[in-house]
Amino acid sequence: MPSDALPDTSFVTFSCHGRNHWLVSERVRDRIASAFRGATELGVVKLHAWVVMSNHIHVLATDHRQSVAAWLSAFRTDFSRADRGALCSELPDDARRGQFWLRGGGHHRSIWSWQEYWQKVRYIHANPVRAGLCEFATAWRWSSAREYTGQPRSDMPSISDPPEGLIDLQWRRRTPDPFGVDDR
Repeated sequence: MPSDALPDTSFVTFSCHGRNHWLVSERVRDRIASAFRGATELGVVKLHAWVVMSNHIHVLATDHRQSVAAWLSAFRTDFSRADRGALCSELPDDARRGQFWLRGGGHHRSIWSWQEYWQKVRYIHANPVRAGLCEFATAWRWSSAREYTGQPRSDMPSISDPPEGLIDLQWRRRTPDPFGVDDR
């Protein structure tokens, strides 16, 4: 990543091929969480929120030593090759061969405002609850929700503080408009 480039905070969702539920095994989810933990420990990206579901993954991260897109591309490739082989007994037959991830980079959205940043954090953490996998977001092991309540797990990725440079979309005038134009 060029040193003069502004870091991009991204919300990314990527899914298993055919939206198949291939991420149901605890061992598979633990392997994904371990890969995320390794990336944060090495400072590859700044991870702000994440969740592993049964057929997709949500990530909110900011570029650091590598772009979020490049990191996730490498993760997907590594998981498809090395990790899938090691986890063969945990995967259904159709997940053991052929394409593992849905083609393309997944759904990628750049985050520019504080409001959208916190909306994505809440969305990510509520995902397992909405799917009926747990009653409370903090009960889902494969998520950063516990970090946000001050209950981090040593075997899960650490999350970074919110990025600097996000804008506030709550425009509030503190002084009257000197030109007398009210554009609200």
